[in-house]
Amino acid sequence: MRKNVTTSLLTNEELKGLRPRERGRYVQNLILNTLDEKKDYALSEIIEKTGLARPTITKHLDALVSTQQVFKESRQLGRMQIAFYKRTGSIKQKEEMKSKNNESTYSFFVLDNGDEKSICIQQKIEDEYNNPTVKGAVTINFVDLQSFITELHAYGARVVDK
Repeated sequence: MRKNVTTSLLTNEELKGLRPRERGRYVQNLILNTLDEKKDYALSEIIEKTGLARPTITKHLDALVSTQQVFKESRQLGRMQIAFYKRTGSIKQKEEMKSKNNESTYSFFVLDNGDEKSICIQQKIEDEYNNPTVKGAVTINFVDLQSFITELHAYGARVVDK
């Protein structure tokens, strides 16, 4: 069950009082709680629901899209191109693996949006204060997973051995 976004909003003063990392997490969680897996929202709707400024919302939406937590779809409406956003799905299962050189952590999780399931792999790197940051991600639909693994294995065999 999603939390009611309007009851959890901080005032501008409270938001400004947070440390930058906490503020970023708050804004991203606010956006994620605003979005739905079944319905997509235009940027103007997200701004209206959160009460945050357009540059703040677009910055954090871009980060959420790049880490595969939010799906972005652009549609042509007349002469205008409009982006719509929705959550990629709820996380059903999660595991983490540390790289051999301990520089990266890989999170594996199953995304379920009701109609289909996908596996998502995120690469996280820790900063000097041991705070993890998602650097990239890939999401593969379950129906494509076996062929993806086969192609990845073949590609790896060609390039790693060189």
